[in-house]
Amino acid sequence: MVRDLLLLRRGPQDLPHSEGLLAALAVAAILVEALLGTRLLGAGEFSGAALRVVASVGVLLGVTYAILRLHERQARFVQTGSALIAVAIPFAVITALILSMALPIPKDREALTGAQMLAGVLSLAVVVWQLLVRGHIFRHALDVPLARGVTLALSLTLAELLLAIGIAQFFPTTP
Repeated sequence: MVRDLLLLRRGPQDLPHSEGLLAALAVAAILVEALLGTRLLGAGEFSGAALRVVASVGVLLGVTYAILRLHERQARFVQTGSALIAVAIPFAVITALILSMALPIPKDREALTGAQMLAGVLSLAVVVWQLLVRGHIFRHALDVPLARGVTLALSLTLAELLLAIGIAQFFPTTP
């Protein structure tokens, strides 16, 4: 099912309407992303990484609910939230694999290796793919064209980025 979401073959309406599934996916996403952040990026201790991911999942679900409510489609929240979190997990793993090719990143651009440059291009491709998948999910949830869904997905991604920047400002990690 997640594979079909990633390949734009299915939408959130194809997931069961289950608050338990949404909660289980949220816990799984928090664990996976916190472990990846702790192990791969050395982002401090697990509890700190988990706190950052909990905030990110909260923004993802909160902004999604707000978008659905503005379009009077809040009844679709459980399935839409489940779909967004379900695809976030493989995207986190894919991103971690790509980052593992690039780390450690040198401070001087001239010292970048070919593998690190390839990792940068692959990372950009994954971001575009993730925006398309999220846009596809919003397209189905809101009955809007894909372009509008991608615009909403971009808004969601920017909200997550602003949260990450804010958390980094107030809670810097020290390796």
